[in-house]
Amino acid sequence: MDWDYDIREVHVFMPGYVAKACKQFKHIQPLKPQHQPYPHIPPKYGARVQHAEPEDTSAPLNKAGKKFIQEVTGTFFFYARAVNSTMLVALSSLVAEQANPMEQTMQKCLQFLDYAATQQQDV
Repeated sequence: MDWDYDIREVHVFMPGYVAKACKQFKHIQPLKPQHQPYPHIPPKYGARVQHAEPEDTSAPLNKAGKKFIQEVTGTFFFYARAVNSTMLVALSSLVAEQANPMEQTMQKCLQFLDYAATQQQDV
């Protein structure tokens, strides 16, 4: 923690946490920076009805893929609560899908890892 008593702020950081997690999951730094932790549904301007995300019809993941998603979410939930709260919504969405993960869930998880690697605030 870095206390700034003059402006009454505290800056919380965990040096090396994201780099260590990326190394643990064998995830390399993306060539193109990822500034969005989770894919979004683009709005259709002028449409009368905004539809929800279509149902995922991709293939289900095997047990190793399911375990990978569980490990990623477990590792980063601690970091998200303590340091970087911008990850919480994406992690919550991944956790909701981890019971029956599909290939699309794995793509969302990899996008999250790209975001974490891009946004790491290690000092």
